Amino acid sequence: MARVAIVTGAARGIGAATTIALTAAGCEVLAVDACADRPSIPYPQGSRDELDAVVTAAGPNARALAADATDIDAMADVVSCAEREHGGLDVIVAAAGLIAGGVPQWELAREQERAVLDVCLGGALVASRVAIPALLRRPQPRRGRYLAVASAAATRGLPMLAAYCAAKAGVVGLVRALAAELRGTGITANAVSPGSTRTATLDESARLYGLASAEQFGGQQPIERLLEPEEVAAALVFLAGEHAGNLYDRFQHVLVNTNRGDRVGALDVQIGIDRAARQQFAGAFLGMRLELVPARRQPKPQVKALGVDRLQFPFERIRSAGAVASGKAGHARQRHRVNFS
Repeated sequence: MARVAIVTGAARGIGAATTIALTAAGCEVLAVDACADRPSIPYPQGSRDELDAVVTAAGPNARALAADATDIDAMADVVSCAEREHGGLDVIVAAAGLIAGGVPQWELAREQERAVLDVCLGGALVASRVAIPALLRRPQPRRGRYLAVASAAATRGLPMLAAYCAAKAGVVGLVRALAAELRGTGITANAVSPGSTRTATLDESARLYGLASAEQFGGQQPIERLLEPEEVAAALVFLAGEHAGNLYDRFQHVLVNTNRGDRVGALDVQIGIDRAARQQFAGAFLGMRLELVPARRQPKPQVKALGVDRLQFPFERIRSAGAVASGKAGHARQRHRVNFS
């Protein structure tokens, strides 16, 4: 029987790629997007036409539903649709996201800050609240999957993007807690944290930093280019599948960072898994570093310098606001890496 999945933020970017990849893997997918702009966010959000185009590309096993990922009643209706018309729910992918910033945190409009937190973190919380009970309603042995798209920003302080960093760090914390709470149920909770990926969010990030093109972020990647949404989707599809169950059985949290570590094009697994699963990881995560964090031991991530080109950020604006003491501002003038999905 086909597995049933819900994907939020499905009109474009990682959500769209994941919808298409899941259907190609044999899943029935409810592709969900708000299909509406947000008044406080200055760049266009996914549209109904884009969502319909994704579903057309995905084929007959995909269905488009307009629903706001932050609206608990609307998302509860989506879950009810999955159970009523598809027999249940096996996978939820919380991929809805947006970005705002370009100024220090204390200067960011409250409406924009709230939008980032509501969609990036609140959407993941709503997904867990409405979907996990449905995953638990599946009879044993279960193979339920709660998946969320975090970001490399979750573990790095990115200037002028404080709300986004906070939201994505919250997603990682949420997944860690869910994995502990779901232990023994047959349901896994995992997060994928991609680096700079070719999406509308990255285009807006480039605008906020005053860059001519998002392509300028590519030089920071170990693979020396931007990631494609389909590459991130491959990681999500693997985690949604049957072979990912052993990750939960032995590990509390999986965090995939695509621009950390200095071994490019090879899989670096800190804690071993069986050979067959390792081979599948290697195919899905080319150019990525995979960290498996066991349930009872969560080591502090080790960040290694990559020796690649970095970007200069406008710290003069912060210093002029009194954020950096004039006598100790030298470190702030150093170049900083920025990574986001």
